[in-house]
Amino acid sequence: MPRLLVLLAAVLTLAGCGANAEPTQAIPSSSPSATASATPTTPPPSSKASTVSTSVDETLVRNRLYSTGRLARTSCTLPTKRLATKTAISRYSTVLVACLNRAWRPSIERSGNYFAPPTVQIVEADHVSPCGQADDASAFYCSENSAIYLDWEYYADEDPDQTPIRIEVLDVLAHEYGHHVQHLTGILGFFDSRTDGLSGKALWPDTRRMELQATCLGAVFQGANRRTLNLTGERLVYFSILQEQGDEEPPFDHGSPESNEAWTGAAFASGDPKSCNTWTAPAAKVS
Repeated sequence: MPRLLVLLAAVLTLAGCGANAEPTQAIPSSSPSATASATPTTPPPSSKASTVSTSVDETLVRNRLYSTGRLARTSCTLPTKRLATKTAISRYSTVLVACLNRAWRPSIERSGNYFAPPTVQIVEADHVSPCGQADDASAFYCSENSAIYLDWEYYADEDPDQTPIRIEVLDVLAHEYGHHVQHLTGILGFFDSRTDGLSGKALWPDTRRMELQATCLGAVFQGANRRTLNLTGERLVYFSILQEQGDEEPPFDHGSPESNEAWTGAAFASGDPKSCNTWTAPAAKVS
């Protein structure tokens, strides 16, 4: 079995934040610096959300992110060195996140929010972040310090065929960056406030909407920049395989394979955040 599929079984069964494992404030989930925005806008909300007093319709359903238009296309030349060492994975991740910054910054500013880039932390397993420890998470996003964490040992791969692992790291970082977009636009903070006090199965429905949206936003970036990312041929095949993954057993917090494929398919085709409003979708579409 290709390494890609083996890894996905572990990645997509994680709860909540990025790696799909991202602790948001205190909720685990699966999944380069730049100067401040040249356009004075509203500073990013804290992880506890300055959106507490904002209505759910404004923050989730009618967020201005959905009306910002197609994501910017950006030139992105990723390092070609084999992803077998911490240094190589760190370099690849840093360059990729810089590409994500360039693509997402115009959309964030058009939404009326302040753009601030995330940092990339290349760590070992069970690393403790300001958001806590995401056990067994291969990657996660922490809104407390706007950082994407990646367990480099999990992704290190000596295989001469680097296509699967390169597409996998591309996809997981795009997903985690999706959580950063949610943070900058108030969605993640409102989610934290909305679900405060919930746990277990009671948390799953909203968590699925949040995670499916992050995955969808990741596909927006990859679709809008499919040419510079060379998502054709074999690389597109591996990308498509990743989008067919989903929850097969509890916790059901990242969405079914069918839901993941549907949201990412639409987002990849449009390259537009408007394809990612999971908060208005009927329950069957975010199962």
